[in-house]
Amino acid sequence: MPAFSTQQASELLEPGLKSIFLNRFRRWPEEYSTWNNVLGSTRNFEEDLTFAGFGSIPEKGEGEPVDFEDPIQGNTKRFSHKEYALGFRITRPMWMDDQYGKMRTMTSALSIAVSNLAEVQGASVLNNATATDAEFLGADSLPLLSSAHVLLGGGTFSNIPTAHADISYTEVQNGYINFEELTDHRGININVKPKQVLVSPSFRFIAEEIFKQDTKPNSAERDKNTVANKGLDLKVLHYLDDADRWFMLSDAAVDGMAGHSIQFIWRERPIFETYDDKDTKDVKVNVYTRFATGFTEAFGVYGSIGA
Repeated sequence: MPAFSTQQASELLEPGLKSIFLNRFRRWPEEYSTWNNVLGSTRNFEEDLTFAGFGSIPEKGEGEPVDFEDPIQGNTKRFSHKEYALGFRITRPMWMDDQYGKMRTMTSALSIAVSNLAEVQGASVLNNATATDAEFLGADSLPLLSSAHVLLGGGTFSNIPTAHADISYTEVQNGYINFEELTDHRGININVKPKQVLVSPSFRFIAEEIFKQDTKPNSAERDKNTVANKGLDLKVLHYLDDADRWFMLSDAAVDGMAGHSIQFIWRERPIFETYDDKDTKDVKVNVYTRFATGFTEAFGVYGSIGA
């Protein structure tokens, strides 16, 4: 691609412009790190392995031998790091003769672009929660939201409504019930509680009615709101690509324990370079980064793609 030259921005070569509208917008605070498991990596890829322990202990008759049972090794989930890079090239006269310093501020525009990349790719797990592409599947070879997640000890579990629906008071109640009925791979009850709900800006006010008022929404009798006191943190996620998509998440997992396993794994955080082309003397600026996203198991996640 040809370098950006003085012919393409001659207005920047002379004083006199009152304002230049570039990078003038405020940005939303970082979102992806507030709900993802954000991890680091030192390898070409990372892998998780699912495993199941033991079920309920059977009764043993007097004088009879002890029953023995094997743990169950499940499947692996591989997180393969992807490369991302972008740069721009400016002729030396354009770089040096810019009277407003805007060429040098283009690096900040690149920084904005890479920040947006992290948000978009971080949210891709949610935006593809029912997709069947291999990169969006968990260790059980199913998407994040499914009615048939596989339990290693036999059986399945669901983390979606009976029929996909927009967020509502009733659907949130159903989500709480779903969490409380969860078992592990061997059918033993587990205590994984919802801690966050993610909604799009379009459903912010509906969600605030559900979680932030004392009375039940749209109830003429002003019944008590039994959802608002559960301590669930409402987050408006600006990178959901479907307005009525919503999710309830547990805390993020710590060392594989308890929480949801949606992950953002940095292999190389953004690296910025500015250098001169030896032959043309053009100034080149680029950013490079490498990371992986995905999830291993669906425990700790409940949601819907909306009606």
